[in-house]
Amino acid sequence: AERTEGTGPVLGLHDLENKLKEIKDIAIRILRPSFFMENLMMNIGLIKSQGMHGSTAAAEAKFNLVATADIATKSAELLSSDFTGSEIIEIYGDQQSYKSMTEAIGKAIGKPDLVYMQFPPEAAQAAMQQMGLSASMAAAYAELGVGLNSGKLDPTINDPAKPTSTTRFDDFLKKFFVPAYNAG
Repeated sequence: AERTEGTGPVLGLHDLENKLKEIKDIAIRILRPSFFMENLMMNIGLIKSQGMHGSTAAAEAKFNLVATADIATKSAELLSSDFTGSEIIEIYGDQQSYKSMTEAIGKAIGKPDLVYMQFPPEAAQAAMQQMGLSASMAAAYAELGVGLNSGKLDPTINDPAKPTSTTRFDDFLKKFFVPAYNAG
């Protein structure tokens, strides 16, 4: 959220952080979670209908993931403690690429040959609009994938190779992704 461009929907968080920082005499903790593991659930339909996994991010680009439950846990922990001042807290888990995630998803759902395809941002935006997203939201999500390629969503305070949250990607697949995939 410290970046001023190229992060899609995260730009709104940049603006919010700046507005919060303008408020005088308050204690503030700003949480900066990485890419939500749950975002991958949007691709279940694609996997089932097209037999592939895809996004605008490059197959080999590595970025950090976080389970939303870890964000909630950290939030509860912070809300139950006394605090003064100002602090930014990055929350992130495993560092993955779409290639490694696709391999893990394929194995978990019994499709070990599942392939990943990188979509041009314009094509992804058009497809998201056809699914009902507004033009601005579809453009923001397409830009998010491009931002993942360039490292614009990597942690900037902590070491991205040392997760700050507890949920591992394989655990997320077993507990959430596979049941959702099997239910649909």
